[in-house]
Amino acid sequence: MKWTRRRKIGVIIVVFFVIVFFIIWFAPATWFVSIPEIKMTVAGIANNRLYPDAPPVSYRYELTFTASGAFSVNNPIHVKVVLKNVNMTNFLDYYCGVSFSYAYNSPIQFSEQHPADSIIIYLNKTEGGTYSGEDDVVWLAEGQTCMIEVINNPANRAFASDILNQASSVLTISSVSETLAMSLSQSTAKLAWQLGSFSIIVLEPAFEAIWVKDEKPQVVVQQPTRQH
Repeated sequence: MKWTRRRKIGVIIVVFFVIVFFIIWFAPATWFVSIPEIKMTVAGIANNRLYPDAPPVSYRYELTFTASGAFSVNNPIHVKVVLKNVNMTNFLDYYCGVSFSYAYNSPIQFSEQHPADSIIIYLNKTEGGTYSGEDDVVWLAEGQTCMIEVINNPANRAFASDILNQASSVLTISSVSETLAMSLSQSTAKLAWQLGSFSIIVLEPAFEAIWVKDEKPQVVVQQPTRQH
């Protein structure tokens, strides 16, 4: 098989198309739509929280929530927790961290034996007597969410209603429709790029017109034969 210039260009274009198509196919959808990052900081006071197995606790808190697009159901949210002016120096002897109502680790860790555990953002003591920690959180219910402390070695991560009633809302989670709208816009943009990659093949005649010269037919001159 003779590799003419036209055939070489055709093979190069097909290979280039396949590479581009599969790069788009495996690329994350976030490459194709830029969703703005939003951030919100909430500050407040927790007074005399009462737990059966721990002394009452009071403190000032500062929470920073960061997410792409919206604080909505099934949309991962990065949460940073800082506790200040805690009323006890041995806070970590009784408490390991904080949690939020209807909140779970992102990604959610399912198990066949029991439902997913509520998240615990574990805290560490820092300079100045403050306690801080951060993690990625996903909420599975819309509406207001409350922050509560978690005692050391909790038997489970289900929180009694009387404990939740002591806490005030720190964030409002919007419906899952906002998360779905962002996901749809990303998927639609990715599909548009995949379809657009076929234009590489459509442009093959244009490349041939630029790079391939018309091949002149070869004229074979036959010498006359001598007759004896």
